[in-house]
Amino acid sequence: MTDEIYEHILYDGAQHISMASIPGMRDQTITVNSISKTYSLTGWRVGWAIAPEHLTTSIRKVHDFLTVGAPHPLQEAAATALRIDRNYYSALASEYQERREFFSRS
Repeated sequence: MTDEIYEHILYDGAQHISMASIPGMRDQTITVNSISKTYSLTGWRVGWAIAPEHLTTSIRKVHDFLTVGAPHPLQEAAATALRIDRNYYSALASEYQERREFFSRS
């Protein structure tokens, strides 16, 4: 299981490599992510898990009993956010790096 919520917030030229993209890991990996950090929507609690079907049966059972679905408008907004121009992610990382450098100098 891997939490990739910070996949777009990287510094110093670092590159995110999803565990599921590593040869032989796709059928063994549950990838968890959300819109909260990348889109500054921490209160929305809209997220997802991506996994091979043989692993999702248990995930769906737990989900049915432990969570409440996000309101439909928030789900639609999340879907829209996920389709925005890829340049957004570079700008986001640059802004965070600039802030990090500012606080590092202090």
